[in-house]
Amino acid sequence: NYSRVRIELSRTCVDRADSYFRKAIELQPNYAEPHMGLAELDLLAPMCPLNHGGQGLRAYVFNKLSAAKRLPDVRASLATALRLNKESCRANILRGVVHSYAHHWDKAEKAFERALALDAATTRVDLWYLAYLVARGRLDEVFHSVTGMCRDNPNDVAVLMLYGLLLYVRRDFREATKIFIDIGNIERGHWPCHNVFVLAFLEIVTPESMLFMVDGLPGTTLPYTFPGLVVLCLAVGGRTKAAREKLAEFEGYYEMQP
Repeated sequence: NYSRVRIELSRTCVDRADSYFRKAIELQPNYAEPHMGLAELDLLAPMCPLNHGGQGLRAYVFNKLSAAKRLPDVRASLATALRLNKESCRANILRGVVHSYAHHWDKAEKAFERALALDAATTRVDLWYLAYLVARGRLDEVFHSVTGMCRDNPNDVAVLMLYGLLLYVRRDFREATKIFIDIGNIERGHWPCHNVFVLAFLEIVTPESMLFMVDGLPGTTLPYTFPGLVVLCLAVGGRTKAAREKLAEFEGYYEMQP
């Protein structure tokens, strides 16, 4: 059950992942890993859609329960995990994440330092730890680590996505778009990648070219584009009337405001 849940979690199938974690805990309550997994799931869930079948973003219902409301459950799961395994690097990484959510940066730093002391190699390439470094403005450290991770794992979509985001933050839009295209070739329909690609594309092309995002590949591109970005592409491309119509169509779907 624990192995199956890691697969579902990697696919952001949080609804199925939750049931597998709970089943694993039921079968082996004194095994720390599922408790840590459940804590991580509660941290990830607000960022992940619940897939109800079909294609594109309209097939998803986004979880509206905020990370802050899930923190008590996360803390409880981590407390159990640490009681079962005090030397867990993973549990200390997740403790750092919880403290980061609460903006308790000193406590977060201590938790990550503990994780580094337990297993520096694993912690330095952990995506939660790298996100913490980004939040603290330590972008050069992250860029150095992620560059090496991309070299070692050229087909790892999560690593490539982080690399593309860092390139975007560094305003290297052309290289960022290349990375997002690579991700699309590896995993077609990767909607987070596609939407950041649209933002990067906005920075390097003429306004008229943005209409390509709407008209060029409607069968493969448009279903994975956030409604607000479709409106933006139309507006930037000069189709003001169409942008207003599309905005009216999408209004309420994601609780958008004009």
